[in-house]
Amino acid sequence: MGRGVAGLDDEFVTDPRIVRQAVAAFEMVWERAIPHEKYNPDHSPPA
Repeated sequence: MGRGVAGLDDEFVTDPRIVRQAVAAFEMVWERAIPHEKYNPDHSPPA
């Protein structure tokens, strides 16, 4: 497989438990993301 971030190997996973966990983590991060229309790279995010 290819090389991932920081030289880690990519892994193709089909175990539904692991896939659900990855999807849930992605969705939690996505919910906390700054909407594109509110993004301003000139300002630091609030603490």
